[in-house]
Amino acid sequence: MNAVDDAVFDKLASGTALIAALGGTAIYWQIANQGTTFPYVIYFQSSGIDENRSPRRTRRMMYTVKAVSDDPDEAGDLDAYLDALLHKQTLTVTGYGN
Repeated sequence: MNAVDDAVFDKLASGTALIAALGGTAIYWQIANQGTTFPYVIYFQSSGIDENRSPRRTRRMMYTVKAVSDDPDEAGDLDAYLDALLHKQTLTVTGYGN
């Protein structure tokens, strides 16, 4: 689901406080490049199913979004930014409705 991956990235990249705390757009899909310096964020689809409950195709997808840091306080701050950006928020997914 490239469209959902893009929507998650766009939502995270729109968080000015998150980007400032990361020192730039250090947001990676699945895995960061070897040698990437802390802090950064990774995200990936961890599960997903087609619900098949209506004529319109619906999917229930679970994403994992992780703040990675060698400083627990910094990781906690990043987690708060991620929570504010994603918890009970709407994603804009090109070609799909919410």
